[in-house]
Amino acid sequence: DLAAAGAGGADLADVATWNPAYPWPGAPDNVLDRGAPAAHPATVGDGIRAYKRLLAGLQAAVGPVSAGGAHGPWEVGYDTFYTGYLDAVSRALSTGSADQQAGAPYLVVPDYELAAVRPGLVGYGMGGYERFFADWPAGGRPLTEAEHDEWQATVLAYGHAGAWQTRGDGGPGDFLDAAGQVKAYYLSRALQSRYLDAALIGVGYVDAVGVERDLGWALAHDLDLAGPRLHVRYDSLELWINHSASVWSVGAGGNVYLLPEHGWVARGRDILAYSALVEGRRADFLDAPEWRVLDGRGRMTQFGSDAARDLVVRLADGRRLEARPDGSLVWFGP
Repeated sequence: DLAAAGAGGADLADVATWNPAYPWPGAPDNVLDRGAPAAHPATVGDGIRAYKRLLAGLQAAVGPVSAGGAHGPWEVGYDTFYTGYLDAVSRALSTGSADQQAGAPYLVVPDYELAAVRPGLVGYGMGGYERFFADWPAGGRPLTEAEHDEWQATVLAYGHAGAWQTRGDGGPGDFLDAAGQVKAYYLSRALQSRYLDAALIGVGYVDAVGVERDLGWALAHDLDLAGPRLHVRYDSLELWINHSASVWSVGAGGNVYLLPEHGWVARGRDILAYSALVEGRRADFLDAPEWRVLDGRGRMTQFGSDAARDLVVRLADGRRLEARPDGSLVWFGP
């Protein structure tokens, strides 16, 4: 009995949220039981209900429960069934089935995720990199800048918490270098703290002439949903996210932002952030009460009265973290 043993904290229920009818290696009890009497669930519904009881018990006895998400040789993302019974899931767009391979031109349609799933559980990241990028090598490799931009834009579109994979050292062989991981942390933490619990107002799909429509119109008029221009509105934050290959000019707060492919801008009551073209080159910026993030991506870039060539993070307490051209990170201040 976990409660009697004094268990507490958090729990990872790894394969439990995959297909409850499939005998995955190492989880033989997932298979449906047609015996009489049945020792295990006899239907998919029985299996789901059994796992719900398990997960609810873990929540009560241990604390928050996370899972790795649905992935394998089936089409249905069964982790959706456990919304409310899981606190966090590494949800992916591809499940590994024949018509949903990683790297395929996936549709970016976050309406259901934002309206129905997000209130009940936190999605983090977009699954492992092997579930997102095509032809991902077994041992992994460093992400290109364009790949990480695509990952980040998709995480924002689906209202997930920021997440990334790491070997732990941030060195040359890591998926992201140390500066990339630090930037992902400070951008994601500031933004997700404002949208994870926010009320969703709506998701807009912007057509080629700049007219914003809802999903019903987009479907009826064959709007490109593999490369949409999204306007996601929460009660306290707005995001514009460009998944199309062409530059999108967005007006927000009296300013115009040029969003390249997988570029974005976020504006709220106390925050402004973007990954957009500045003087013709992509740069990243965030300004919030807790910190400011600037990254000229290797070129000295002016951000209003501030400027940066490489990553700079200015904390509210006066400390400053800077990335050097060689990839090292240096702290300054009290």
